[in-house]
Amino acid sequence: MITTVSTDNEDRALDRKIEQFKGDKPVLDGLIRTFVTQVKDWETVFWEVINARLLDNAEGAQLDIWGKLVAEPRENRSDADFKTAIRLRLRVQRSQGKMRDLFDVTDALLDTIPWSYVEYDIAAFVIRVSNIDGTMVRTLSRALSRTRALGTGGFLLFSTWDESRDFLYTSLADPSAGQNGYGSIYDPDAGGVFCSVRLLTQGQ
Repeated sequence: MITTVSTDNEDRALDRKIEQFKGDKPVLDGLIRTFVTQVKDWETVFWEVINARLLDNAEGAQLDIWGKLVAEPRENRSDADFKTAIRLRLRVQRSQGKMRDLFDVTDALLDTIPWSYVEYDIAAFVIRVSNIDGTMVRTLSRALSRTRALGTGGFLLFSTWDESRDFLYTSLADPSAGQNGYGSIYDPDAGGVFCSVRLLTQGQ
């Protein structure tokens, strides 16, 4: 819907007459109205073109143009999915490599999926997330690689299953009984499943 087009062009044009032409001037006023009406028609057309190409309103070919502008390929995605990808690309391109940028990009992709962030000295961080599919792993790692600051070390620790099945080691030793050994903190007898790690690099 067009919300910025002017609706009072004629009145504003008549109000701008210089002093000696103010008042009731039927011929001059008619000439002004005729000219301004044509300008108003063109303004309406121009705003229709502009609004149709805003990202919120863009569809089909207009979205393809947006994709080319931000270097985001269509890849047979629907308009809705492609628009989401374009917005993400814009957010990544505005990144200053700060923690807030990493959080915004991760939130935008994972939505309601829980994740965690740990920062290490010097200039390194780990983002951990469970229960995501392979496509999301590739998309998230690529986005984070482009978002992080150059010179920082970033790692994505992920699994494609629920967190309760992750294989994490902890000591099971009872020194007083002369025991030693390690096992899964979730199930010491059966163990668990290993997580995977991706190094976040610019080439992804």
